Amino acid sequence: METTGLAHLLASVETAAFESPWSVYMIRGSLDQSARIGLLDVNGKLLPVRTLAEFGTLEAPERIGAYYLAKQNDDFTELLRIAVRPEFRRQGFAHRLMADLAGYGRILLEVSDKNQPALALYESAGYRTISRRKRYYGDGSDCIVMEKR
Repeated sequence: METTGLAHLLASVETAAFESPWSVYMIRGSLDQSARIGLLDVNGKLLPVRTLAEFGTLEAPERIGAYYLAKQNDDFTELLRIAVRPEFRRQGFAHRLMADLAGYGRILLEVSDKNQPALALYESAGYRTISRRKRYYGDGSDCIVMEKR
């Protein structure tokens, strides 16, 4: 399995997308047999990669505009991360990824109550709040747990 190459690829999108991106080490720690991956190229096309084993089949993997990383469990899938390079925002990339993720059945995710763009995305994709963890994050924000069935 090619965890290092995929972790570096996802980290490059992370670095472009976030002020506090996940490191290669953090991403690599999430890449195991239960990892589910959604990749969009720079044209917004969903690439045929769902698992770590399928990553080696990609041509020109450096041309990734957005991705999600999720963990599939027995009775639900947890969205760990979704990232869109800034130059591809407001072009439907995140919505395409969320639609692809919906194919895994029941989805759970956590998001800061201060992350209004992410909350708006999740709500527009049909997610609903199922719980709140007060002052969960280091900045004092609450953690919103959301679900879509």
